[in-house]
Amino acid sequence: MAAHVLRTYAVFPPRTVEYVGGLPKYRLRRVVDYLASNLAEDNGLQQLADLAEMSRFHFCRSFKQSTGLSPHQFLLHLRINEAKRLLKSTKLGIAEIANLLGFSEQSHFTMTFHKFIGTTPARWRISA
Repeated sequence: MAAHVLRTYAVFPPRTVEYVGGLPKYRLRRVVDYLASNLAEDNGLQQLADLAEMSRFHFCRSFKQSTGLSPHQFLLHLRINEAKRLLKSTKLGIAEIANLLGFSEQSHFTMTFHKFIGTTPARWRISA
């Protein structure tokens, strides 16, 4: 009887569970949605780990298991995909796009874009 009362009415701290194979889908979705909605923000690792309700170390390891990329690399992919969309569908200048996406300098944006896509944003826009 005492065991039943304890199980039913006692308040226990939430269990910490090791997730083999990456983040649980709902946590991954929460982090990805946040990153996609805040592309220009300098999203700190601790902030993302807090969203996933994990330590920074466990979050980084689990995020990479889930996506194949570090959180920073994943954010860069999101930014470059959005840059491609903006280059194709708007007349915004490259410096404006770089600023909108959180790059501190147009040169850093151009270098990152070239690294991911294999060409500069200006050349990509012409060919798109």
